[in-house]
Amino acid sequence: MKDFHGEEWYPADEDFIKWQHAYPSVDVFAEYDAAECWIDANPARRKKNCKSFVVNWLKKAAQMEKGISPFAQKAADVTGVIPYRKWTRLDEETHDFMQSESYRQLCLDRFGQYVTYSGERVTR
Repeated sequence: MKDFHGEEWYPADEDFIKWQHAYPSVDVFAEYDAAECWIDANPARRKKNCKSFVVNWLKKAAQMEKGISPFAQKAADVTGVIPYRKWTRLDEETHDFMQSESYRQLCLDRFGQYVTYSGERVTR
């Protein structure tokens, strides 16, 4: 994402973790991508404080009915096998492709979910 001065800005991993905890009904990664696309499409409206812009974007997405944004629809938080085309970006980030118990626990602690090797979303 480019800021007001045209310089690249990207949030730290810790920011994504904080935002996911603050807005659990929102797919933070997908919403960030949507916000970034909006900024790229509207260069005259670039923001001086990108972090504040993203937080406001996420807040609006969370206020939408049932946490569903018209920009990025999040699959329901259910445990069960989900088809790959219904995966969210968070599902991709927490996919346990190595079948590691320690990785699963790490994802549960950080994101509140993980996706098993077979495609089952497990939430707390």
